[in-house]
Amino acid sequence: MVDTLRIVGIVGMLEPATPCFGLWEYFETAFKKVYPEAEFFVKRLRYLPYEGKKIRTYADSILEEYDDGKPTMLFGYSMGGVVATALEPRFTKTKISKVVTVFSPHTFLRGKFSQMCGSALLKTQTPIISVRARFDIVVPWGSRHPHASRHLVLNCDHLFGLNRKVALKIAEASVL
Repeated sequence: MVDTLRIVGIVGMLEPATPCFGLWEYFETAFKKVYPEAEFFVKRLRYLPYEGKKIRTYADSILEEYDDGKPTMLFGYSMGGVVATALEPRFTKTKISKVVTVFSPHTFLRGKFSQMCGSALLKTQTPIISVRARFDIVVPWGSRHPHASRHLVLNCDHLFGLNRKVALKIAEASVL
């Protein structure tokens, strides 16, 4: 029996108070359209950029819950993308098929957030798809992961531009 793909959504800062109402519902609908047999989960936590210990504890909880050997894709929005790329090499039982990051500050201050999350932004065997918003006032720098297999630039912004159509473009771009 083949295990179903599991997509684990990793939230950004100040979740769930994002002004993008419906954000995770849009992503879940889009990814289930592209991967009809997939299961979609969102691991929620509200944190701030200077709460490094809380972010690392959040990452540890994701690893503890999902490192069970089932095929998994990590999907991170905003700071969640930084957490996802830092977390990916720590999985030992689970094969991560790819990491998708959306509007994530990978190289902000020479990778400061990535370092805080335990990532050195090193190349891995896992494909990384990064997405940037063309009109991003939150992350106007460094949303392209240095080792991205694919990078997509969308005509939207970080906070208010995500809708069903944009979410579907992101899900479609995740297919390698």
